[in-house]
Amino acid sequence: MSDEMSARRANTSFYKDIFQMAFETADVMSFWWQPLVKGVGRAQLEIAGLQAKNLQAAMNWSRAIATAREPDDLLRANVGFCQSVLSHCEEAAPRVSGAMTKAAEPVVGFQLLPLPIRRNRDEVFIGDADAADHVARSRRVA
Repeated sequence: MSDEMSARRANTSFYKDIFQMAFETADVMSFWWQPLVKGVGRAQLEIAGLQAKNLQAAMNWSRAIATAREPDDLLRANVGFCQSVLSHCEEAAPRVSGAMTKAAEPVVGFQLLPLPIRRNRDEVFIGDADAADHVARSRRVA
């Protein structure tokens, strides 16, 4: 019975390895696109918060318009609506621009380090030699 179980668990699909490699590559490369997606998501959340505040101001405006008794009340409701919308935009603009700036930053990628200086030959030092004995005890190797 163990032979049957091992036969069922065996990888019979040719495409499994290809897809596994593709998903692992996407996972490894995610450090390039993940900050961009994160920044765009933050900006969209800030804009959604701005829209919610403006919608609340519009609801208050419609209530103020509906309950207005004099023309002066209409003017006050319109001015109050414009002031609240502009103040909400003024509050949200730095946060949205900060999120988009974060999204547009270049991703720190791999840095190529300079190669060490290659010598023609390496030296092997044998034992603890004094400075005067250094020339006699060192041996060059290929």
